[in-house]
Amino acid sequence: MMTNNEIELSAGESNVAVKLRGSSVDRLTASLADLIAPFSEMAGAIADQVRLYREQNALRGLAAARELAKALNLEIKPVAPKFLVKWTEAVSLEETEGFQKLWAGLLLSESISSSPAHALYHRILTEMTVRHVELLLYILGVGHKNLSAVIFSELNPIEKLRRWMGESYYRNYPADTDPSDIMNDIKDLRSAGCISYELVLEEKQKTGQKTEIFKWKDPVIDEFQRDYTYKLLEMSGILESSSVYVSVDSEKVNYSNSVSGFVRSIYISSLGLNFLSACAGKAKL
Repeated sequence: MMTNNEIELSAGESNVAVKLRGSSVDRLTASLADLIAPFSEMAGAIADQVRLYREQNALRGLAAARELAKALNLEIKPVAPKFLVKWTEAVSLEETEGFQKLWAGLLLSESISSSPAHALYHRILTEMTVRHVELLLYILGVGHKNLSAVIFSELNPIEKLRRWMGESYYRNYPADTDPSDIMNDIKDLRSAGCISYELVLEEKQKTGQKTEIFKWKDPVIDEFQRDYTYKLLEMSGILESSSVYVSVDSEKVNYSNSVSGFVRSIYISSLGLNFLSACAGKAKL
């Protein structure tokens, strides 16, 4: 039996049930009903659905944080109310399992070691969609279930790329190099957190006219760019990009038939690594 302003919780294997009563709950339900009323003949029922939807999501997020703490053998410590309230409001809108785990990791990181950076990561998470998570996981080469297992302190996503492109961001190939050999090179640069996704080669005639002779682009990255998924992560500083100029024996080639082009890559930035580390429940790298 419940008294005023009590919350009764019951949890099963596949669901969480929530019952609330009291004056504060009545006021919340009435406010939601008033807001939804113009859009529906069943305003009261929809208000209840909205409330329960958010409560269940918040409870799932908290449960995920506890499970992650247990898996990582970490002790949960109290979190500042300001952070916890904002976290609860945000996680209550997320029902996707992958997103729930990211939010759970962020809460656990704040519990381990409070940091102003976590407020920034919170804002970034609120702006992200499932598509943004899918892009990050694709670049990392891991799945949702393996995210917390990635050892970010040992991850240097652009180390291979930097060795390949050198300090000058320029790479020259022998005259008999086939374009597909260059493409195989950039595919070999693929590592956790870094992907070279585009190669364009042009042939320059003596007249100065250029003709495209080879073009390749990773279809997955191409789709993420066309729907602007990549843009948000770039603007927030999570992802960075680079371009490397490539040529085929530019020092010896007959300039009437020179071949040159570029390779484009994207990789997870230092900020991105810290963001993902925090969202995996690891407060520090």
